[in-house]
Amino acid sequence: MWIKFAVSLVIPLLLLATLIILVKQQYRQAGEILLVLPKPKWQGFILLGLTMIPIVASLRTQNALLIGAWYGITATLWLQLFFPLEFREKGIMISGSFVRWSRIKSYQWQEQDSQRLFLKLETPGWKRKWIRISPTRRSQVEQILQEKLV
Repeated sequence: MWIKFAVSLVIPLLLLATLIILVKQQYRQAGEILLVLPKPKWQGFILLGLTMIPIVASLRTQNALLIGAWYGITATLWLQLFFPLEFREKGIMISGSFVRWSRIKSYQWQEQDSQRLFLKLETPGWKRKWIRISPTRRSQVEQILQEKLV
């Protein structure tokens, strides 16, 4: 039981370390930071709690495929938790993924209410990506987009 629990903790931690190394390489390619939009604190607590589900669930099953899927979900949640939205000199870092300015075909804004504003990016491969932006930051983001997407 303890060996299985230890493996359930070690594998996600090794996966997280690998992801951090890979993402840090992308950060170096992305250039200087123009604007950082951190995630809300409540979102971090929710995602951190959700990452415990695969660890606990892997203790109850022997299905390697299911455990692998849970670890994939955990890695995705960790990327969402640890990497803020960053507008950089050569592109945008979104949850650890780097999108060059040259790959963004178009963008548009969608306002759902006074507290929720979404930026929709259209890129090859992603097609459309919705990013939540604080309405108070819209003018800063708009200025960067207009400058970089000429």
